[in-house]
Amino acid sequence: MRSAVSLLLLGCLVLAAGACSGPADRPAGQTTTVATGAAATSTIAPVATTAAAAGAAGAEGCAGRPGTEIPAVEIPAVHADPVVIPEAEVGGTRVPSVTVPGVDLPAQRIPAACVPQDDAPAGCLAGVTIPGVTVPGVTVPGASIPGVDLPGLRVDPVSTPPVIAAPVSGQSVSTPGVCALKVRSGLRPAVVRSALVRASRLRRGLVRPSIVRPPRCLSGGRGCVPAVAVPAVAVPAVAVPAVAVPAAVLEARFFPELGSAKVRVLEGGGWAAYSLQADVLFDFNKAAIRPDAAAELRRVVASIRRRYPGRRLRVDGHTDAKGGDAFNLALSRRRAEAVADWLAGHGIDRALLTIKGFGETRPVAPNRRPGGADDPAGRQQNRRVVIGVERG
Repeated sequence: MRSAVSLLLLGCLVLAAGACSGPADRPAGQTTTVATGAAATSTIAPVATTAAAAGAAGAEGCAGRPGTEIPAVEIPAVHADPVVIPEAEVGGTRVPSVTVPGVDLPAQRIPAACVPQDDAPAGCLAGVTIPGVTVPGVTVPGASIPGVDLPGLRVDPVSTPPVIAAPVSGQSVSTPGVCALKVRSGLRPAVVRSALVRASRLRRGLVRPSIVRPPRCLSGGRGCVPAVAVPAVAVPAVAVPAVAVPAAVLEARFFPELGSAKVRVLEGGGWAAYSLQADVLFDFNKAAIRPDAAAELRRVVASIRRRYPGRRLRVDGHTDAKGGDAFNLALSRRRAEAVADWLAGHGIDRALLTIKGFGETRPVAPNRRPGGADDPAGRQQNRRVVIGVERG
């Protein structure tokens, strides 16, 4: 069962202009919710990256993997023209021409990233990881207008130092997968995965201030050193949107046709999960279905054919933590295969079935009590086979 991921993208903030030229400002912060996977709480169309961005991204983002893409952030280039101070004749002395260099800061790009849509067992919610992000730093070089030193006339140089914005990073955040059923006050029992947010990150805007060297003239009309102005240079602020994965829930359901507390049903998003205790189906450490388990399985098949005819199914096997990892993994797969074979022999199309064993890795209850003592009741809950049905 795939987990749902919705991304809350709080649009990119681009500020400033000054004497710089560059791409037009981006729109003010927009809010977009993207839904992918089975249990999304919001279901509007995903945001699509532009063809240009997709081509530039190459292997960025999800690159064909299941998941929700976090779009790239394009940071525009900044350009300021050089300032040419023309040659001048002052008091019979030639003051040569000088060029104050311009500014050319290349465009920067925060690559697209991916919130993977991991596979989870039927009746469970997958863990989610939002990757980290870094807004690259930027430096606007300093500027200097040279001074002039002539007989009877001195003009001091004028300068401004570089301005720097350091890189800004946000760490990845994760929430684990969950299979445990919780009883919430006033609500049906449910499997609940908490919401997850990676906060927005802001690289502040920069302004290198303008500088001016004032004019100076010799007396008697013998010439002047002209005024020189180097305009300010502004670099836009850049905001990386927040990314939010909402809480996901699989709700417990009562299907009257099952007529048994030995089968638990969960629904969420695009899947329903029928969970059967392994102790009802199998003898201890065995993978052959007991004859007295047939009644329970027949009721499950009847429910699936009635509610979800022709839909894809997955059969997942689970064990408790007693015994070695390898043995438990193999046992869980054999039990899943046994149930799939039984289903295929009783009216379920084998082509619709997939199987997987998870061993002891996806418990729904603790195998041990807080003090470390064995918890037989918890282990019994963990020994199970879950039939997941795609609801469409």
